[in-house]
Amino acid sequence: MLIPDERQTIETYLLSWLAVIKHQIRPSTYRLYEQYVRVHFIPALGKIPLARLTANQVQQFYARKLSDKLSPTTVNHLHSALHQAYDNALRAA
Repeated sequence: MLIPDERQTIETYLLSWLAVIKHQIRPSTYRLYEQYVRVHFIPALGKIPLARLTANQVQQFYARKLSDKLSPTTVNHLHSALHQAYDNALRAA
């Protein structure tokens, strides 16, 4: 189980989370999550401390993705992946 520390960034947490879940999910799901982390989450949210991520920041992230012409379905998939990672962090805290 991952135990986030107060200074840990979204980037370092998500990379650790990927390492933990790699053998717990299907390879195709892992590849998708890894792409979401690398292409979407880290560039937009990676430097934010995990403990300071707000709902408003996440909503702005989703709005930017929609304005960048990502489909609502893709944004929903991003939400699902981020939600799973964040739930894991909350359970570990």
